[in-house]
Amino acid sequence: VVTVEDSVSITRPDDMGLALQRIFKLRKEVMNIRQPLHDKIDVIRSFARHCDISDTSSSQVALYLSDICDHVVTMIANLEQAEQMLSRLQSKYLTQVHFDSGRMRNGIASALSKLTVLASILVPMQFITGLFGMNVRVPGKTHDGDNSLTWWFSILGFILGLTVIFAWVAKRIGLLDR
Repeated sequence: VVTVEDSVSITRPDDMGLALQRIFKLRKEVMNIRQPLHDKIDVIRSFARHCDISDTSSSQVALYLSDICDHVVTMIANLEQAEQMLSRLQSKYLTQVHFDSGRMRNGIASALSKLTVLASILVPMQFITGLFGMNVRVPGKTHDGDNSLTWWFSILGFILGLTVIFAWVAKRIGLLDR
């Protein structure tokens, strides 16, 4: 129990599950030891009552039995203290796990919000390129067969300009700062 208590501050977040399993196992062992000791106190007290006090040898046996009963009571008290300590340790570990999982959830939510903002910036670009991918007349393409790259670069510039403007607005509002 003391070893587990000392390891509370040095346990890595990855090992929390193992530490909790170890605490649970120790608590179960303490409970399995403590229960039979309660029964032994009753048996020892019953023997001490049946010893005849008038006889010197039986009074000595009664004295020894009362000493044994005191030792068993001390062991039970120590086991109860160990069980309380393990209960507090388990509570500390569970609090730490809850804190770490909350911090992880906040990180994931922040990353997802950034991805959502980036996706909303990319959707208008995809819409514009999708329009020109259909069977429509392409701007700048004349009937003479003269293909000017000016229109192509102006459409590309418009798409990139929208991207920069949307990114600047998102940064200004604080959507990309999280």
